[in-house]
Amino acid sequence: MFSLPDVLGQDANETFDGYPVVQLQDIKDNFEKFLDVLYRRSFLNQQLMTHSKIPVFFGILRISTKYLFEDIKQACIDLLRSAIPDDFQLWQSSAGTSYAASSLQIIRDHNIIHLLPQALYSLYSYSASDVLAKLKNRPEILAKFLKGKSKLSGSFM
Repeated sequence: MFSLPDVLGQDANETFDGYPVVQLQDIKDNFEKFLDVLYRRSFLNQQLMTHSKIPVFFGILRISTKYLFEDIKQACIDLLRSAIPDDFQLWQSSAGTSYAASSLQIIRDHNIIHLLPQALYSLYSYSASDVLAKLKNRPEILAKFLKGKSKLSGSFM
């Protein structure tokens, strides 16, 4: 009754130092970076918001959400909010470094809906082919973007 099912290719009775081994489905690098943040909060800073480290940042946010580390999750959301400002003047000054386009899925996955307008608006400056490439696997977001772009275009004419 209290035994674990046999998983393909794994021994359910596998132990390490006498303790049962639990196989996690998380990406190793993301989990290691999450542990870095857990033990050194200073690791979670603006440097994680460079384009090359965005997947690491999103991994930390996913793991903190999955394992209910609310303080780390909130710190990630605050960092994302600083990268995607909700003030139009701040947004315009940082538009060249905006991570909103790459953040759309994470915004949806983690229900950070208040950042969605800025993320969608940041796509407004992209060419149609770039927008389609970025949103090809997200038809519901693409539909919202196209509807919003149509309304914005009508407002400026």
